[in-house]
Amino acid sequence: MTEKSKRQSLLSICKKVTVGHVGTTSKYYADDGIAFIRTQNVTAQGLNLTSIKYITEAFHKKIQKSSVEPGDVLLSRVVTDEMKSVVIPQDLGTANCANVILIRPNEDLVPEYLQRLISAPSSQDYLLGKRVGSAQQVVNTRILKDWLIKIPSLPEQNHIVAILDQAFADIDKARALTEQNLKNARELFESTLQQVFSQRGEGWASHAVGD
Repeated sequence: MTEKSKRQSLLSICKKVTVGHVGTTSKYYADDGIAFIRTQNVTAQGLNLTSIKYITEAFHKKIQKSSVEPGDVLLSRVVTDEMKSVVIPQDLGTANCANVILIRPNEDLVPEYLQRLISAPSSQDYLLGKRVGSAQQVVNTRILKDWLIKIPSLPEQNHIVAILDQAFADIDKARALTEQNLKNARELFESTLQQVFSQRGEGWASHAVGD
């Protein structure tokens, strides 16, 4: 095992592991401005901007600690049965975040590798087992900072990401084909059913249901 592939704490290979802004934010919302990523924007399917809010430039400057950069990994902080995570894309532009965990990997950690690692069942079991709280359960940043993870070389990380992305693409393709086949089978059944009962066969007689 090389030195690079030994387990290291997440904090030791990241520039930042922190919580986005926590506190009142609604009074700083604007019709346009700085994208403000919240828990509901971090989904299992990726970054969902459908319900994105915007904050003023002044408020964004006030809470620079939670500003978001391309390549950052954001995690849902309040969790139930899954800890969701997303990688901030290059084209998002200036952004900030609230009540999510913000991780900024250093040059030795590929953001997409970290995101896939967080989604792995073993990682989910570990992190969810560290939840605290009653009304709302959260995973504290200290747990993530101390989390020991295996870090292969950069080429290996990229290779793993490529393999997983291809596997997910194949699964999506198979699912789409299965759904189409089910739709075709359903349409064939309904067509045959309609044909059988709409065309009178030889010797058929018509009767009222009441008879």
